[in-house]
Amino acid sequence: MKKIYLTLCAILGAMKSFYLFHSVVFILGIGVTSIGVVDARNLKPVGIGNDIHPRGPVTNTVPEAIRGPGVVAMLEENCSHARQLENKLKELGVPYKPLYAEENLDVYNFMTTQDGGPLLYEDGKRVEDIEKFLKEYKAKNGNK
Repeated sequence: MKKIYLTLCAILGAMKSFYLFHSVVFILGIGVTSIGVVDARNLKPVGIGNDIHPRGPVTNTVPEAIRGPGVVAMLEENCSHARQLENKLKELGVPYKPLYAEENLDVYNFMTTQDGGPLLYEDGKRVEDIEKFLKEYKAKNGNK
């Protein structure tokens, strides 16, 4: 009887240590995985310096066409706001380069990460307040 008791205790002890070992390995495995997730979430945005999206960093690249000097308008052909912006830019005589989402997949992808369009960039930097930009341009160049 004593041998059976000692055998059962040894088996239970082995099972306990086996369970404890696997629990520790499982917990450490989750910890390592979560550390990897934290590192993956600390991605730096690529392209425009501090162009951070409200839902996190923008990880896609900014289309090359808006990085250069000058005014670039990112537009959609079937959008009334885009047509109004384009008409206003033409009316004020702003020299700009139009980029249409329907013609360029990079522009389309970028616009979807920025909550749609139209978007206006001047010298590679996003114009946050388009109305203010247009008023300032009109004030500077109104007498030409």
